[in-house]
Amino acid sequence: MRLRIVLVAASLLVCFASTTAQTRRSTPPDSASLRASFLATFGNDFELVQDKITSRSNESGGGDFWLAFVKARHPGYFTLQYSFKRNDKHYSHEEREIHITVAPKGCRRGPPSSGVYPRFCLGDTIIVPVLLSGGSGFEFKLTKQAPATDEDWKTFDEKYPESRDGNLDKTPVTNPSESLRYVGRRAYKLLHRKPGYTLQLLADFEAVKPGKFNLLVTSSAYSGPADKTPAGSIPIIVVDRSTPLTLIAGREQVRGFTMGHSGQEYVSSTSGNSYMTSLIVLQPGDRISVLYLSARRDPLFERQGYTRPGGVDPAEATAPVISVHPFALETRYDFSAWLADYLP
Repeated sequence: MRLRIVLVAASLLVCFASTTAQTRRSTPPDSASLRASFLATFGNDFELVQDKITSRSNESGGGDFWLAFVKARHPGYFTLQYSFKRNDKHYSHEEREIHITVAPKGCRRGPPSSGVYPRFCLGDTIIVPVLLSGGSGFEFKLTKQAPATDEDWKTFDEKYPESRDGNLDKTPVTNPSESLRYVGRRAYKLLHRKPGYTLQLLADFEAVKPGKFNLLVTSSAYSGPADKTPAGSIPIIVVDRSTPLTLIAGREQVRGFTMGHSGQEYVSSTSGNSYMTSLIVLQPGDRISVLYLSARRDPLFERQGYTRPGGVDPAEATAPVISVHPFALETRYDFSAWLADYLP
């Protein structure tokens, strides 16, 4: 009987400890404490315009985030770091670093790279995402550096404008867009490890005046309904250089730490993470390249003589077909939902 009582008591103790641990893990960080800690670290350099906690659906990738909407008080290079304890047996804590470049007001931001904007202008609202899921004990840290010269704020296109038209086929094609000027097309062959390659054709555009639309570039004419925005089209907004924007600080570095047997922590994993969006916001003078044809060629294709003399693939003569559609922003699969209420 005594043994049974001891076992029941031990079982209750385990259940209580498990329930307590689950409660501790499921309790989200307090928004007010996050705000206070954030301001104590970044308040001299960034104005906190607003903040909110948001949850992403499983369809979007899941996760709970605290979003800090900030405006830089002056130009510069900033590294915003936050760390937190992980409720994970493999990691003791995690560090995430977000690098932000803020140029003077009215700057050229340049087009996004892989769905992420490389710089912001003074006056822009920058969304800084802080991952909350599975974390506790959040701490913030800031490092910053002033720009060396005004030359630092020039984009690559501004420094080397002659490089933009290299290898462009400028044969005219019909372009219904008033905001984007078609400047030409280019072809690339991505060689495979085994014989063969993948042919890619891209159409280049330059923003010329403000507008808001979806762009579709294909290798054949669009045959869908005219009043609906087709899947695969690109949401584009062209704004004047003086227009402030709300954009996401979209690229971060992640370091996971593990507690060693000696009682000291060590870096056990490193990775990168991006908060990508499908939305492209441009200023007059910005250029983008849009893929409109991709064809995989195997060794048989070349051996049977389908490649023209001189190494020109017959498909390289395919011209782009351009169509413009009503603006529509897909928010289910990337982080565009964070921008949907703040579009210019």
